[in-house]
Parts: sequence; C-alpha cells; structure tokens
Amino acid sequence: MKMSRPQKIAGYAELFFKMHLITAAQKDEVITLCRQKNR
Repeated sequence: MKMSRPQKIAGYAELFFKMHLITAAQKDEVITLCRQKNR
C-alpha cells in the first residue's frame, strides 16, 4: 500500500482540515453552553 508523496500529503492535509473544522464547531457549542449555564 504505497502512496506517492503528494497524495499522502494531500490526504494528511484533508484529515487535518476536517479535524480542525470539527474541533472549531465543538468549541463554539461548548462556549454557548457555558454562557447559557452562567445566566
């Protein structure tokens, strides 16, 4: 299962990007939840 170098890098970049989007969305949810609790 050998991938060419550019493909591997592109795969990692895509995965990284998706993870970042997920964590960013989760952070927003957590922040809104905390604000609701504080009220």
